[in-house]
Amino acid sequence: MTVQEKIKQLETKVAATAQEEASATQVDALNELSWEIKYTDSKRALELSRRAREMAEELVYLKGMAYALRNSAACHWFFASYDEALSDAL
Repeated sequence: MTVQEKIKQLETKVAATAQEEASATQVDALNELSWEIKYTDSKRALELSRRAREMAEELVYLKGMAYALRNSAACHWFFASYDEALSDAL
């Protein structure tokens, strides 16, 4: 599977869960897509990780929060926002 095919598959997964109430599945889908596009579309990846973090906090889903923070830290690092990256990473 190519990277583009994987991204398309993940976008479909995110879209399929978008109509549901916040769930761990939705948080995981957002986090997966965010991680996959971090190099090609860092701005969107950061937005997705923020959405995932908000949902995970609402659900008290610790694994989802951890991955969302990892994703946002990586995006901030790409933007050379090192203080924000460090804050999210810790």
